[in-house]
Amino acid sequence: MLDNGKITVMQMSLFFYISLLTTAVLTAQSLAAQMSKQDMWLAPYLGAVTGGIVVVLICALHRRFPGQSIIEYSVTILGRPLGKLLGLFLMFFTLQATGIVLRQFVEFIALNFLPRTPIFAVAAAMVFVCGVAVRSGVETLARHAQLLAAVILLFFFLISVPLFPDFKYSNILPVFGNGLIPIIKGGLVYHLWFTMFIYASFYMPSLKNDKKLRRTMLGAVGMLAVTMSISNLATLFIVGNMTPFFMFPFMVLGRYISLADFFEHLESLVMAFWIFSLFLRIVLTYYAMAIGTAQWLKLSDYKPIVFPIGGLIIIFSLWTRSFAELLFQAANHAFYYTSVGVGIPLLLLAVAMIRQRRGI
Repeated sequence: MLDNGKITVMQMSLFFYISLLTTAVLTAQSLAAQMSKQDMWLAPYLGAVTGGIVVVLICALHRRFPGQSIIEYSVTILGRPLGKLLGLFLMFFTLQATGIVLRQFVEFIALNFLPRTPIFAVAAAMVFVCGVAVRSGVETLARHAQLLAAVILLFFFLISVPLFPDFKYSNILPVFGNGLIPIIKGGLVYHLWFTMFIYASFYMPSLKNDKKLRRTMLGAVGMLAVTMSISNLATLFIVGNMTPFFMFPFMVLGRYISLADFFEHLESLVMAFWIFSLFLRIVLTYYAMAIGTAQWLKLSDYKPIVFPIGGLIIIFSLWTRSFAELLFQAANHAFYYTSVGVGIPLLLLAVAMIRQRRGI
């Protein structure tokens, strides 16, 4: 193994839960509101169906090929030429997905807090910190997730709870007012996050014990959907039908807080909430890309390629389109992410089952 660190199933599930939660809270709400209107709080549950399918497929592949990542058992299942080609495509997809997330972070910081700072400097600073964490190994990453999870959830409640007296519960009415189709369209938005569970394949070989793996990961998917739904409700109760007109609607909640006319405009909480979560979200796929690339190249150590990969992530984040442009193409991205997150594991599992039955 390239990384001798060991983590528990609960640590891995918490890592995925907290890293995917906060990026969705800040970036998915605007588009979900455009698609689903006042029913946006129901959209995460449809996305969770996709997440559950991905988890079931990845766990089934892990049982058949324990100790291997998707890069390794792709070669075992499809043969060397096709398996290597599939692995290369998955690594390019990972580079693309990580670059897009980094671009979201850079634009959020530049638009709201550091408008005069070059975006390259912001991107490089974040990637350097993430690169140091990735080099520290999977065990350190899992402990970071445990530590930051408490902090992130605390920020989440500090932002939401003071707003309870100002909630306008009538903003969610009428439920199903536009039918089921808009909710389904809103659910497609959340496929961009739930398909990320495919990267659990890169962490499963480091598990101390994989008992209750599928149950725990499905629990993480369910909790992720519930928490996303609650955050959508909080935004909807405050911002109402103006939600689609803000790029970061959850940011508005921080500006709306007022406690005893003393604590006001707590955007700094949202910024801290965002930075901590983006660190975990970038590290999630950054580590997978470092390990996967090392496995694809048959290297004995993944650490020497961590920072070169980080340079590629920065370059791609600068090349990719702005977050505002990406929002308009979210439907295309949802189909692309679903094809990769569901299609690749489904293909591999189907071929593996066929080969087993035929004794190949």
